[in-house]
Amino acid sequence: MSVDQTTRPVATIAVPSEPTPRESETRRDIRGSSLLLGGRLISKFTNFGIQIAIVRGLTRDSFGAFAYAMALVTIGQVIVMCGMSRAMPRFLPIYRQQGQMKRFNGAIAICIGCVLLFGVVVVAGVLLAAPYAEGRLIRSPTSLSCLLVLIFVAPLQAVDDIVIAMLAMFGAAKKIFLRKHVLNPILKVVAVGSVLLAGGTIEQLCFAYMISVAIGVGISFWLLGPVAEGEGVSLAIHKQEIEYPLRELMSFALPLMTSELLLIAMGTIDAIMLEQFHGTSEVAGLRAVFKIAVLNQLVAHSFTSLYLPTASKAFAGGDKKSINAGYWQTGVWIAVLTFPVFALSCMGAQSVVTTAYGERYADAPILLTLLAFGFYVDSMFGFNVLTLKVYGRMRYVLGINAIAAVFAVVVNLALIPTYGANGAAVGTLLTMLLLFAMKHFGLWKLTEVAPFEKRLIPVYALIGVFSLVIAGFNYWFMPTLWMNLIVIGIFTVVLLAASRNAMQIDETFPELKRIPVLGPLFSRSSS
Repeated sequence: MSVDQTTRPVATIAVPSEPTPRESETRRDIRGSSLLLGGRLISKFTNFGIQIAIVRGLTRDSFGAFAYAMALVTIGQVIVMCGMSRAMPRFLPIYRQQGQMKRFNGAIAICIGCVLLFGVVVVAGVLLAAPYAEGRLIRSPTSLSCLLVLIFVAPLQAVDDIVIAMLAMFGAAKKIFLRKHVLNPILKVVAVGSVLLAGGTIEQLCFAYMISVAIGVGISFWLLGPVAEGEGVSLAIHKQEIEYPLRELMSFALPLMTSELLLIAMGTIDAIMLEQFHGTSEVAGLRAVFKIAVLNQLVAHSFTSLYLPTASKAFAGGDKKSINAGYWQTGVWIAVLTFPVFALSCMGAQSVVTTAYGERYADAPILLTLLAFGFYVDSMFGFNVLTLKVYGRMRYVLGINAIAAVFAVVVNLALIPTYGANGAAVGTLLTMLLLFAMKHFGLWKLTEVAPFEKRLIPVYALIGVFSLVIAGFNYWFMPTLWMNLIVIGIFTVVLLAASRNAMQIDETFPELKRIPVLGPLFSRSSS
């Protein structure tokens, strides 16, 4: 359905583009990623509701202890995983496409073996070190007791991530949707809700959380079996059918692990230092808003699992132009779809925090603003670090991660003792901006992907203008959460309509043309 140029209610950004060899595959991935994004929205809002219940159900110090333990567990999970959940989407599609099934089977065996080995090491290490850490590395006895239960979540979650990565490789978006975004929130609601309603202790809360993760792992394996069988892949691997590409996997996975460790450490180092210098109450404020700020990577994470296999296959086929086209097509979708989250969490932080957590966290909105800005900037320009890894630029990735890690420690040591949680948020923001600049510089110099597409300037400029307007609205009128939702919703619809050519919305989702209002609004202009 078309709309005459003179009656079109919203100005459009016309972006002529030539079809690329893998354009249809990119659109398929965006459609599949959009399904996963819808699921992630359900999951994240449910998890956010669970966090609100935990924050309001516990004292600030108790929540700080729980959040501190979970921060350490997240680091443990990355160590246990050692980058394998990202290496699998990179190599398994290539091995399978090239008919190298022995290497395919060997890669799966290596991933599972690494998770089991490092899982035992991490859990045993924490249990053995606990008596020596109490009162020294961990000041709060409550934090330590939570950690001793929650540490089992690290290997369990790592195994689950491996299974989910295999489902993504097979393109089983609906199965991933069911497992991660329907069943997972239900399990957590039942576990956490039952403990809070029964007035249980924080240790019982941790135990219930761990059991919910264990049940979820069993469900993941149950879903994987039929999918693998349908794709002609047997999970029963015989010894004579295996060739172990250990060096190839590790050369990709280890730098990737450092990237993930760095991202997580930027929040966890803050928590560790805050617990040492200011106690768990300061940890509570930072970790409460960190969960909201990281929602600015929600869309990006939804697109990751399908972008990486497609980019890897294009690279293996020497189709560098398609990588560039897919990179920026995915990037603009991430920037536009993340905008409402960014606007609410950054410019509307005051209304979000006071509504969700109450007056006990009245000092936290500025923390959310700083963190949300950093996460959005890191997400809105696409998968720069993933693309560097597709091109095999591992030394560069390792180098910039090391620089950012040192910078994070130095800046936090300089700011946290004096400024507490505010200093931690500033340190995290500065580290993220530095890391983003280095990643994008590497994308420019070390790959064929353009550092920016001129045709997308109007889209990103519009995002900047709308952000300033919403910031002014919040500064002058101090709106409620509901007022912010309405205003940001209007700006988001305008942004989507104005960006429809750049995003190629009607080609990606032709079903919209049949909807009376959305059809004219989102159909690509002929100009």
